[in-house]
Amino acid sequence: MPCEFFPDILAHGLEYADKDVSYGCHRHKRKDPMRKKLLVIDDDREVRQATRFAFERDFDVLEARDEKEALRLFDENSPEVVFLDIVFHGIPKGWEILKEIRKRGRKTLVVLVTALASAERNPLASEADGFFGKPFDLDAVNAFLVEKGMLPEAEDLSSKEKEMEEGA
Repeated sequence: MPCEFFPDILAHGLEYADKDVSYGCHRHKRKDPMRKKLLVIDDDREVRQATRFAFERDFDVLEARDEKEALRLFDENSPEVVFLDIVFHGIPKGWEILKEIRKRGRKTLVVLVTALASAERNPLASEADGFFGKPFDLDAVNAFLVEKGMLPEAEDLSSKEKEMEEGA
């Protein structure tokens, strides 16, 4: 069953994220001091914060609300993953940000996360590593990040429990 976290945050606002709700789809925060960085580039504050809340257990999450801030944070922090919206205040500036990120030559996983239905058909979309429509399915995004090596595979709790029973 897909995680309902992200749509709930968008539907009910950020105060919903502060409630003690267990979704069962979120990972525990890793204790690795060299955690990967995720840069969320979106002009919508609630989307940025909901994405931060969804991924801060696995990444150091950075937020940018416009092109200038996005490229500054990208250059200063060298994130391994970028979630990039396409339309900023009605203008499709995300394509320019994507071109600038690719010009820098780093091996950064760039994921388009947008409500713009035609974005996937744009020729520049091939420069991105993935595409998810808004609101995205958190389980699908997590599976994508695992596939791309940005997240460890989730442990199978049923096999862990079996090991513990056999060892007891």
